[in-house]
Amino acid sequence: MRAEAFLVPDEEGGREPWPSLLRALVLVNDAAPDADGALCGDPTEVALLEAAIERQQNKAALESQFPRHGEFPFDSERKRMATVHADGAAFLACVKGAPEAVLERCPWQLTAQGPVPLDADEMLAQAECMAARGLRVLAFAERRMDILPADIEDAESDLTFLGLVGLMDPPREEAAAAVAECRTAGIVPVMITGDHPATARAIAERLGILDDGGRVVTGVELAAFSDADFADQVRDIRVYARVDPEQKIRIVRALQAAGEFTAMTGDGVNDAPALKRADIGVAMGKGGTDVAREAAHGAAGRQLRHHRARRARGPAHLRQHPQVHQIHDDQQLGRDLDDIPRALPRPADPAAADPHPVDQSRHRRPAGAGAGRRARRARHHAPAAAPAR
Repeated sequence: MRAEAFLVPDEEGGREPWPSLLRALVLVNDAAPDADGALCGDPTEVALLEAAIERQQNKAALESQFPRHGEFPFDSERKRMATVHADGAAFLACVKGAPEAVLERCPWQLTAQGPVPLDADEMLAQAECMAARGLRVLAFAERRMDILPADIEDAESDLTFLGLVGLMDPPREEAAAAVAECRTAGIVPVMITGDHPATARAIAERLGILDDGGRVVTGVELAAFSDADFADQVRDIRVYARVDPEQKIRIVRALQAAGEFTAMTGDGVNDAPALKRADIGVAMGKGGTDVAREAAHGAAGRQLRHHRARRARGPAHLRQHPQVHQIHDDQQLGRDLDDIPRALPRPADPAAADPHPVDQSRHRRPAGAGAGRRARRARHHAPAAAPAR
């Protein structure tokens, strides 16, 4: 991942809001260098810190000048993260998050002439254009205060907008081929993301998950669906954007209620309920959480081998089963899509015999095994010998 685009109210480099924006990239950021100097942390935060370092920002110096006094971590409801720092005798709150979640709290924007009123609609339109290019867009803002903020509401209100940053997180080259392979096997890939709908559409179309003109459903739209309305549409939706964690399990349940076999991939704590609910749950990524791994109840390698063995039996076998819906958290598309299991659904009639039984030859006992027991049994049941004449 890499920061590819910046949009600030004043485009002239070296003047405000550039210094404040670059400072915010460093301060509202938990990424840090390890003992060898390599940056470690969340990939998004690493990319933001790299962008700041490339522009002559020094993390250690800034953290010394503006020591952190508190943090309000990102959560899926606020869609923001905030940190509070000492600034001499005052305090500085730095905020980053989804453009719509940050801009709604910004009456001001910083320019070379100082703070001026912000046209939030215009800036949201700019964010939409960046997202349509497949960029993951974050907005940055700040607030200066004379006293330490009492709570999160105090820290994240009356903000001054600093700028937008667009990050490119391209899928791996093999991801599109993996999606095509899924479709060939009768699996329907579905993407769930917290990203902007325009970003989600661009990536899904690039991967072949979404056809041109296909529908992207947002978390707000999903929340407005009744269970009956969602049941009528769930089979046809391929991409969900700006989705809350609890909505993931609703999607899984709706597909299962429609008779679909559902595989779910994910790596975060918030993915755990949906991983557990899905017919196949796969915790993915080397940086995945232990909670996700414990909730997942499918081993990627075993399911992959199982699928390949069954897929080799031919398309006639596939047609005997309902369709598979494989749901991916978008964070996995760039890293692990080629590792996901190509699982097949259970037969429509579980009692039906498998027309393609598994070869059991490797489970047979070696020749001669049990010969002694059979000999003893034969002697025990043999008729008594006739007396000699």
